[in-house]
Amino acid sequence: MDLSKVKAVDSVIVKPDHPALLGVEITLAGAVHPATKKAERDRADAMVKGRKIARGDEREAIQNAYIAARIIGWTGIEWEGEALPYSPENALMLVSNPNLAILREAIVAEMGNDEVFFKV
Repeated sequence: MDLSKVKAVDSVIVKPDHPALLGVEITLAGAVHPATKKAERDRADAMVKGRKIARGDEREAIQNAYIAARIIGWTGIEWEGEALPYSPENALMLVSNPNLAILREAIVAEMGNDEVFFKV
């Protein structure tokens, strides 16, 4: 295989496959996107402060912040009957909400799918 033909994509659109999330589209930053690079640095810094390793709730908060930082836009999301505009704060609110675990898991699954982030 000619590896020179492999290209990382800047972003992908995730359409969660669940009836409760019909019409929701999340734009995720790809591996080469500056938001991903920053999120990876921030997560690494937060996981080890000095020599203390993050555990439990702190580790979950760090992971949620990482997931939220990879979200760079969306369409089709409403909150309390109104369109919810994309913002980093709103992204963190959604991925941190235990009632929206299905949304968080759909995002995490797509983040782990290299086939959508790298094209030949």
